Amino acid sequence: MLEGFINTHDNFIYVRAMPHIYMSLNIACYNIGDYEKSIKYIKKAILLFNYFEDEYYAGRCHLNYINSLRYSGNLDKALEIVNRCKNKYKKYNKLYLSFFIQEMILYFNIGNYNKVMEISNEIEAHQLSEMSEHNYEFMLGHINYLNKTFDDAYNLLKKCEKYFFNQCYYRDLLLLYDDLYCITNDTSYKAKYNQLINKTGRKNIVMDS
Repeated sequence: MLEGFINTHDNFIYVRAMPHIYMSLNIACYNIGDYEKSIKYIKKAILLFNYFEDEYYAGRCHLNYINSLRYSGNLDKALEIVNRCKNKYKKYNKLYLSFFIQEMILYFNIGNYNKVMEISNEIEAHQLSEMSEHNYEFMLGHINYLNKTFDDAYNLLKKCEKYFFNQCYYRDLLLLYDDLYCITNDTSYKAKYNQLINKTGRKNIVMDS
């Protein structure tokens, strides 16, 4: 609907609405897996927010841009954007910290867990937004599981279980429940895993296999 609108209203008078429309198109294309279009639209949104000197929203758009690049497989470009944004948006604390979480997510998916832990040491978790805090806990929980630090892994993973379920982050939950089952041998986690295995949820940390 929005694509049809912008293609037939080239003289649209409410110009300041356009970056928000492009943001919506980015999200829609991202959710259906059309990452090429999602990148195209978020770059247009960033361009317009910068034109209107709305630095904060331009920064928020970069989070979407990084996610679209990540899912398109362009991890090197995503890391480049992360490093640029960490320098540019320092005055917006929660937004600034979100770029550290994005960096952790990128290295987490690459499998460079030492780098994830290194970045995590630069973050004070209590300053994170709710979403970022749970993503932080999840990544550290899984790494602790791999390192056989099972008590720490269990406590961290349990902290984000409910939030991930409410947000329909099913792919993340599959990894979370597999870890919890291996830690505890509690078959309820295997049952929860099996309930989610064929469900389509929202994208978050763990990428499509």
